[in-house]
Amino acid sequence: CKYSGFASESFSIFQYPINISYYFLYLQNVIMGVRNNFGPEFLTPTWSLAVEEQFYLLFPLIIYYTRKKYIPFVLLSLIILAPIFRSFTQNWYQYYTLLPSRIDSLALGALLAYITREDRFMHILVERRKFIYVLYVTISVILIWLDLTSRLGVFNFTALAIIYSGFMLYVIIEKNSIIVRALR
Repeated sequence: CKYSGFASESFSIFQYPINISYYFLYLQNVIMGVRNNFGPEFLTPTWSLAVEEQFYLLFPLIIYYTRKKYIPFVLLSLIILAPIFRSFTQNWYQYYTLLPSRIDSLALGALLAYITREDRFMHILVERRKFIYVLYVTISVILIWLDLTSRLGVFNFTALAIIYSGFMLYVIIEKNSIIVRALR
């Protein structure tokens, strides 16, 4: 290994170089998916930055070109399409690092922000919160069960996103609960 003083031959932080221009364009995650590797080890975490930036560039266009009343349906569609996309990926890196594979978490966060900023939705959430909590737990359990029992295993990111967004929703709705007060 050329850098044997820094790392062993079997592991090198300089393995699998990716052209720096992909990092400046936030497209390294696409190259990682195509090449079936993370590129240089010390730049591995940057795939998530690329996913976020791609979403932040795409999301305003979705909002701008979608009628306000259809935004929740578009976001729900993205949440539903992510596991479907994951089931068709060619390799683990595409499954893990591409925007369509990870858009469910971002779209669920956007949906949560949308519904908690709309008084009509907040009123429904507060009035029917016990039902919504049961629904969240039920959906989470079903997705985890599907992920564990299916050979595809495509629901794991969606289940995690639902679990975390359910907790966030609880914090937003139950402002005076013991848990929320403990978190302050």
